[in-house]
Amino acid sequence: MSFRIRIAKPASRSVYGLKSGYSFKLLFLIAAAAAFSHSARAQSISGTVLGTVKDPSGNIVAMAKVQLVNKGTDAQRATLTNDAGDFRFPEIEAGLYLLTIEAPGFQRQEFAPFDLLARETRRLDSSLKVATQTQSVNVEASRGAVVQTDTSNISETKTGRELVDLPVAIATRASGSTSPI
Repeated sequence: MSFRIRIAKPASRSVYGLKSGYSFKLLFLIAAAAAFSHSARAQSISGTVLGTVKDPSGNIVAMAKVQLVNKGTDAQRATLTNDAGDFRFPEIEAGLYLLTIEAPGFQRQEFAPFDLLARETRRLDSSLKVATQTQSVNVEASRGAVVQTDTSNISETKTGRELVDLPVAIATRASGSTSPI
């Protein structure tokens, strides 16, 4: 009698309907994609400019106009400060910038040009000075009597009644004045 021993191959295992070799490859691709996407975000080329605007006594200045100008490209961005006096310019490309702040009743403030680097957050806080009051007066001439400057004549015509009403010294009449009055 002879016995034959037969060893059967184990059935291939599957994960979610995939054979074991495919599930390993899929898991590897997902891990690699996650690793590369994280490193791509870390290599940002932009920065952020932010700050707070206050008055000389330390109170916040809301609704101040803040303007950021890229000196290399002349690209401009503008925003208003919020109720806390804060402003923020996110996702700004690296370069040389000029920041100006304006608010009614305050002097305009201009920061010296500064370099913004990639992934840098630059804080520029401001204390605005109170503006000096200016007053302007406009004077407009009305069309009154026109002075004649072309000739040097001084003349005026008077009627009979105007001549009688002129103040004349009485002594000149008594002394034999030839005036008709």
